[in-house]
Amino acid sequence: MAKGESVLLYGMRGKLGNLVLCYSQGKMYVRRRPRKSTKPQSLPQIVQRRRFAACVLFFRSVKAAGLEPAWEAAARGKRGSAFNLFIKANLHNFNADGQILDFGQLLLTPDRRTNPPCLDVVRVKSGNANVVWRVEEEPRRGLDTDRLRAVVMGGEDSYLIGIADTGDARRVDGSAKVRFPESGQKWQHLFLYFESEDGGVFSVAKHFIF
Repeated sequence: MAKGESVLLYGMRGKLGNLVLCYSQGKMYVRRRPRKSTKPQSLPQIVQRRRFAACVLFFRSVKAAGLEPAWEAAARGKRGSAFNLFIKANLHNFNADGQILDFGQLLLTPDRRTNPPCLDVVRVKSGNANVVWRVEEEPRRGLDTDRLRAVVMGGEDSYLIGIADTGDARRVDGSAKVRFPESGQKWQHLFLYFESEDGGVFSVAKHFIF
């Protein structure tokens, strides 16, 4: 970096051609503008960018489904945002074509509370699913008042998330009837999880395919 006291340049700041003019401690400094890299992206870089873009789109669907508070709560007190935490947890599950590799590996909600044991779907028919689980006498990481929640998804390249109706089923009930949202979408995947009564704590969403 050069410095000088040119009368013609005195008082000037900013860019001049391929030069940058600045002042520090009463001295004027001149440096060349850095050249933009013309190096083409490698195949791994291109793949990573596409996977990242797909994961970002999926996060928007998760946010629209009302699941962002779960990630905000999980990120509280940690370095990084809810968005960063979600991307880190799910990026590996997307390919360069934007497809979800394994729905069972998707983390729609962070694991801050356990699901009750034997949570299972026993019947799916006409847009409904019958769900059962074993009621614990002393839940270690759950309360009887926790509400059952459910969302559905379509195919591998569709990030649309539908919010299913679980009525007012609570953890203490042991069973529930889940009604899928009516739309032109063909639902193929069901995720079940429990949410605390104040909406601040979630269990990890368990995946079922039908």
